[in-house]
Amino acid sequence: MSEDLQSLTIEKLNPFPLDKALQSLPERFRDEFSSSYDLVKGYTKSLVQYRALEDQARLSINESITTINKISALLDEYEKNSATIAQQAAKTDLLYKEFITLETLQYQLISSNYNSGFLKTKFSKLTEASDRQSTGIIGEYRKNGGDMSEFLLKFKDSRKTYHGRREKLNRWSEDRVSGFI
Repeated sequence: MSEDLQSLTIEKLNPFPLDKALQSLPERFRDEFSSSYDLVKGYTKSLVQYRALEDQARLSINESITTINKISALLDEYEKNSATIAQQAAKTDLLYKEFITLETLQYQLISSNYNSGFLKTKFSKLTEASDRQSTGIIGEYRKNGGDMSEFLLKFKDSRKTYHGRREKLNRWSEDRVSGFI
């Protein structure tokens, strides 16, 4: 926005000395002129400084209107975007609930279609394979060397997988109502 508008003062208007046309009037007409509000108002509005201030005020108001219109457009766009985000969040929530339902159904079907002992044995072999993978990573590092940080990341991920599966297997061995978790 342009500079702030300053209040209008007599000094800024600089109305004196009066125009020669006004000074040439007889005293009686000048007194009548100065006592008439409308005439003084008209004279004030005809001053260059007044018109300049009026133009500055008009420009400032137009800039304010433009800024307000931009803000209004941004708010409208924000409302559209927030509605879209809310709609997508609701859709994601619905899909997640559907996923959980299907996952539960899948586990129920696996549990009812397969012998529990067979599944335990299969999962136990998978856990042992994870342990062998960790051992293989150590052997590969001893044999080939390489980057220590890369080795540690691979080993850490492998052990994390192993311990997660081992924990599931241990929990499965506990007496539970639902069976395999």
